[in-house]
Amino acid sequence: MTYKTNKKDFLEFKKEAEYWLEYFGLSDWEVRYSSKELEVSRGDCSVNIIGKTCNIRLSSKWEYEPARNEVKKCAFHEVCELLLCQLGVLATWGHSNDIVTEQLHYVIRTLENTIFKEHRP
Repeated sequence: MTYKTNKKDFLEFKKEAEYWLEYFGLSDWEVRYSSKELEVSRGDCSVNIIGKTCNIRLSSKWEYEPARNEVKKCAFHEVCELLLCQLGVLATWGHSNDIVTEQLHYVIRTLENTIFKEHRP
């Protein structure tokens, strides 16, 4: 079953992202939000580190209807990507991108299972 995200999902996604941006103190970033069909993920975060700009996107198509808090969890995940992006760039100078990406997602999943659950039960 395919689920098309709607305006309510997008607004929930944006509001949640803004909550976590403030929580982590990422106010020095210019963040834009959009929705478009993504091939392999439910959301993504593209960053220009030098310009301190970021586009956080919610996929317009999911493989299934999201469960309670799943759109919020997606927003949290993308903000964590922004939080850790500079670490990722520095780490890629000495290690393969696959290893760095795997470690970044390990940390994000840890945050999802701790901080996110604490604040969004």
